[in-house]
Amino acid sequence: MNANATGRQSLGGKQLCKRPLILRLKPALALLLAPVVLSGCAALGPDFKAPQTALPRHWLANEQSAPGAVELAWWNSFDDPQLAALIQRAVAGNLDLQIVASRLEQSRAIRQSMGAAETPQLNAAGGISRARASQVGLGDPSGRKGESAYTLAQGGFNASWELDFWGRVRRTVEAADAQVEAAQEQRHAALLSLAAETAQHYIRLRSTQSLLAITEQNLAIARRSLELTRIRNREGVATELDVARASAQVAAIEARLPGLHQREAAGVNALGLLLAQPPQALRAELAVISGERSSKRSAAADLEGSAQRSAKASVAGGTERNMEASAGALAKQSTVAYSVPAGPAVAALGLPSELAQRRPDIRRASALLHAATASIGVAKADFYPRITLSGNLGFQATQLSDFGSWSSRQFSFGPAFSLPLFDGGHLRGMLKLSEARQQEAALAYQQTVLRAWHEVDDALAASRAQQERRERLHEAVAQSRIALNNAQQQYVAGTVDFLNVLSVQDALLANEAALAESTAAVSLALVDLYKALGGGWQSWSGTAQQPSEAKAAAAARQQRQRPAPQSPAPAVAVARERSRVAALVAPASLAGGTARGYGLLAVAAVTARP
Repeated sequence: MNANATGRQSLGGKQLCKRPLILRLKPALALLLAPVVLSGCAALGPDFKAPQTALPRHWLANEQSAPGAVELAWWNSFDDPQLAALIQRAVAGNLDLQIVASRLEQSRAIRQSMGAAETPQLNAAGGISRARASQVGLGDPSGRKGESAYTLAQGGFNASWELDFWGRVRRTVEAADAQVEAAQEQRHAALLSLAAETAQHYIRLRSTQSLLAITEQNLAIARRSLELTRIRNREGVATELDVARASAQVAAIEARLPGLHQREAAGVNALGLLLAQPPQALRAELAVISGERSSKRSAAADLEGSAQRSAKASVAGGTERNMEASAGALAKQSTVAYSVPAGPAVAALGLPSELAQRRPDIRRASALLHAATASIGVAKADFYPRITLSGNLGFQATQLSDFGSWSSRQFSFGPAFSLPLFDGGHLRGMLKLSEARQQEAALAYQQTVLRAWHEVDDALAASRAQQERRERLHEAVAQSRIALNNAQQQYVAGTVDFLNVLSVQDALLANEAALAESTAAVSLALVDLYKALGGGWQSWSGTAQQPSEAKAAAAARQQRQRPAPQSPAPAVAVARERSRVAALVAPASLAGGTARGYGLLAVAAVTARP
């Protein structure tokens, strides 16, 4: 019985020795693979779900909307190549945008560092030392009991890997990914703000230059009026009071120029700063006159020449010479026309539900909410054991000749864990902090969506109000010109004094300046609307419109109705008005005398400006 048992044990021992190595290592493999399998379990903490936006199906002011999707490259709708070129240069050279891009790279580097925790860490170490142990100490690794010194050479590899049973590492990486997305949206927001700010500064600069042109033209007319008033005074027709009033008018208009020049210089510098250029580096570039404007002024000059010839043919003697000088002075008053970029009368708004997909601030708020949600999982995983699988493999020898031999090999491997037992409430406090931050991020997201909705609605209301104001100012300018024409005729007839003409001229100048500013305000309101809609950053992020979509957007821009012009081209209108003035002056100078003809020419010239 005992012999049989012994034989079976011996047989069993032989069979055990003959089993394959994989079967003999089965318990060890199971020990190693079990944590790997368990690490794929669901992570602790809530999973992020994109929040739902409570936006309406249609905009409240949808009567202002054009059909189609929101135009992403909205600056092209202003039909100003210089504006589009400035925006492109600003994106390429703006320093603030480069700072934001650097922060994005920092976020990506942090994410890369966080992601390293998902993979095993492998290190190599080695060294050689000469030492002697104490004879009365704990022990001598050389076995010489501290009687002599020894050499110890050792080296090898060590590895470690945290087994992510509870998803702590995965949630950490998820939060880092969300932070990278938030940094990306911050760059998108900077792109959108940069494009809008460049357009706004450019529009304000063109508006200031337009006001300068109007003011300088009015100044030239006021100076000519002062000169003719002095002539009338010498001939006994006008009084010293008229001369003083004309002089005051010249001084008042001159007083406006310094402020406008300062505004122009500030506008050039503002654009230069956005393009990372030194002060006044863009002055010459931004003062260039396009060929279209030059051709308009050439056509106006031709008409002015015919007006002068008509005037000279209608008078004789000294009157003719003075009339010729006056007409020549007026012919030199062709003002540089700085046109303010004008966008479409109505803009395509798209659907309100698309706002959250375009606005970078909403997308960033969603990413921050995602990061805060993932941080809850990290805080919950800290309550559970942290298990690490580590091992090392190398060589150790007291003789250099033995180092690297099979007998000098050493290794160790196995799992280790750490479990928090008492921390005074630290982990619970961190969990509450994470949950409170998630709640804050959720409220911030709702606030961002609501603010975006308000901004779009406010921009729509502002655009509508500015367009209505511009229409009323067009009517005010037209009526002011009619009033000035009547004042001229009454002054020639002697029924009113020169004060009435000056007051009407002041009103016309104020209305023309308000109209120029209103034209710029309409364009600025449109820029604010495009910015509120969140379009523009896609042109530099790889998500811009496809060529077919771009062609469709261009066709839609051409089909949109722009505001109908209320008057002919400014330079042509000037020439036509001057032709009418010359026709009026000649009979008046023949019938009423030279001095009265001069006065009529001076006051009638006020209407001959854009």
